[in-house]
Amino acid sequence: MTSLRSTIKSIIELCGKKKQFVFYSESQFYNFHYFELIKNFTQKYKKEIYYLTSDPKDKVFKNNKKINHFYIGNGLLKFIVLSTIKCDFFVTTLTDIGKNIFKSRNCKKYIYFFHSFASTNQIYKFEAFKYYDYIFCVGEYHLKEIIEYEEKFRFPKKQTFNCGYFYLDYLMKSSSKKLMQRDQVLFAPSWNYENKNLFNDFGLDIIHILLKNNFKIVFRPHPEILKRSMKKFHEIKKIFDRERFFSIDLSKCPKKSLESSEILITDNSTISMEFLFVFQRPTLFINYKKKIHNVNFHKSHNTPFENIVKNEFGSEIDINNIKKLPKVLKEIKKKKLKKKEVDRFLKNNVFNVGNSAKIAAKILNDISN
Repeated sequence: MTSLRSTIKSIIELCGKKKQFVFYSESQFYNFHYFELIKNFTQKYKKEIYYLTSDPKDKVFKNNKKINHFYIGNGLLKFIVLSTIKCDFFVTTLTDIGKNIFKSRNCKKYIYFFHSFASTNQIYKFEAFKYYDYIFCVGEYHLKEIIEYEEKFRFPKKQTFNCGYFYLDYLMKSSSKKLMQRDQVLFAPSWNYENKNLFNDFGLDIIHILLKNNFKIVFRPHPEILKRSMKKFHEIKKIFDRERFFSIDLSKCPKKSLESSEILITDNSTISMEFLFVFQRPTLFINYKKKIHNVNFHKSHNTPFENIVKNEFGSEIDINNIKKLPKVLKEIKKKKLKKKEVDRFLKNNVFNVGNSAKIAAKILNDISN
């Protein structure tokens, strides 16, 4: 009865009067993408903010007196609230608006900001960004991709803003650049809609090979892996749980694992770019299955940003050569990335490095006046 009363109370509060700004997050794993933006916005501008989350563990803003925090779950309450809520601006980092969550006719503008460096045309679905009104872009490449799809596929015109990447700035400000662990590998395979992927097919073998050759392993599964491949995850956990040099990182922010690791191993994860731009450390990409979720990817004339970065700064190994991983890793360790080249590339390709959240907060204020 208490739960029902609480639900009814939330519906009345959220679906009653019109709000100015509503932020929605699906999971606590996106806290540090929202954090810098909302912190800057609330500190400087006096705007009404509602923060809605579908994750009961997402409490980062719960005790902030400037923010109205609501847990709406993933059931009936979420459906009712998100499909009827009244607001001027609905801000989210969730793709596929209108499909992943319902759009409310009572919301004037839907705003998207990125939780990844990735381009829009490869790892995201074809219509992932089609129905937003405003998009806060990380770099010039996002602008080009969005315009291309508007012209080529007649997507609705949207307004874009040169913002940058909030999470990058958070990591740059709060991370230690001092390497903590020699010979520590951060293994962070990407998730994929296909069951045939690196984690499912070779995750166990990769960990075994590295441990056998005295590498320390931090295994960082993507949250989607935990949803889609829980059986395989528990199998790996059971096999390696007692290994001295093996650990699993399930924290909502991988900052500690990034700080302490000397090399990153992945197939397609864009965590490689945070590792590169913040810590100037190398990534070894294992070529197995490409992560292409866009059925019209081949029709785009823009090379995905993640592919450009991989070709410029990454090292690669084919899946049929994974037994050579220890040898390849030792060779990579001898090479040093040139900080000036990394910094120059970042500055030339990403907007407002170090200042993105402040810029975005001003944009939110300006469009609401």
